[in-house]
Amino acid sequence: MDITIDNQQENKLLERTEITATMFFEGKTPARKDVQKAIATQTKTKESLIIIKKIDTHFGNSKAIITAYLYHNENVMLTIERKNLIEKHSGHAEEKKEKGAEETVEKEAEKEKVTDAKSKEDNTEEKEETTPAKESAKEEE
Repeated sequence: MDITIDNQQENKLLERTEITATMFFEGKTPARKDVQKAIATQTKTKESLIIIKKIDTHFGNSKAIITAYLYHNENVMLTIERKNLIEKHSGHAEEKKEKGAEETVEKEAEKEKVTDAKSKEDNTEEKEETTPAKESAKEEE
C-alpha cells in the first residue's frame, strides 16, 4: 500500500486539515484502520485525531482516492463528526461485534434451555393424557 498526499487544506473554522490522498494497493481495498495508520505516519500525528471520510475506488483498479480529516483537537472532532464514524475509527465497532457474538451465544443457550423445558412439559402432558385414558378404560370394565 502506497499513499501519497495530494492536497492539504487548512479549515480554521472547523479546526481541522482536510486531506486528499491517492492510494495504490494490491488485492482488496485496505481497511480504514490501515489507511488511518499510514496517514498518521506521513503527517506525524496521532491516529485518534484522523477520520477517514471516504475511500473511493473504481472497479478493477488498484487505485483509490482518499478523503480524510485531521483534527487539531479531539473535543472538536467529537462534536463535529458522526458517532458511528468515530466508533469505526476508535475500534468500538469491533468490541460491539464481539459483545454481539457473546450475546448471540447466550441467547442460543437460553433458547436451548427453553426448548428443553418445553419438551419436558410436553412429555409430562402426554403422561397425564395417558393416565386418564387408562382410568376410563378401567372404569368401563
